[in-house]
Amino acid sequence: VEDKLKDIVETIVTGIGAGSFPAHPGEGGEDHNNCRYCDYKRICSADVELSWERKSAAPLLAGYLRMSGRGEDGEEE
Repeated sequence: VEDKLKDIVETIVTGIGAGSFPAHPGEGGEDHNNCRYCDYKRICSADVELSWERKSAAPLLAGYLRMSGRGEDGEEE
């Protein structure tokens, strides 16, 4: 458990250091799960799903996708 926590913290710190703050809407159509309580919802793109699809293939997000339980292709593992 400790090793997994270290990996997660390292992934987060690396992403922050690289300026990576992905707007990942999650599932849920109009009422996206991950957007529901987001303080920055008003400044997000109206096409947040399309934006996520384009950006999710970026190599910088590979660690984030693994951490979130998705493969590097964005599909659930």
